[in-house]
Amino acid sequence: MIFGRGTVAKLGAEIERMKLKRLLVLATPQQIGEAEAIRDRIPENCAGIFAGATIHTPVDVTEAALKMIASGDVDGTIAIGGGSTSISP
Repeated sequence: MIFGRGTVAKLGAEIERMKLKRLLVLATPQQIGEAEAIRDRIPENCAGIFAGATIHTPVDVTEAALKMIASGDVDGTIAIGGGSTSISP
């Protein structure tokens, strides 16, 4: 796992190091642009984007993400942000 600002540049090496093939990008609706940019960096390894993450993730949101994982032969995830999500006015 890698964390921190600027780690997107290390994404390809980390995917290779971990021998991952199909990753699901996790984001909030406000982060869809960042999720799409990551997808575009790893098109051969991206299984899709789940942009429904919310603060204090409700069970139904987690279940929706897990359905995408189960249906997409996903072997890893990339989470954008971390901790709590904030919405700017």
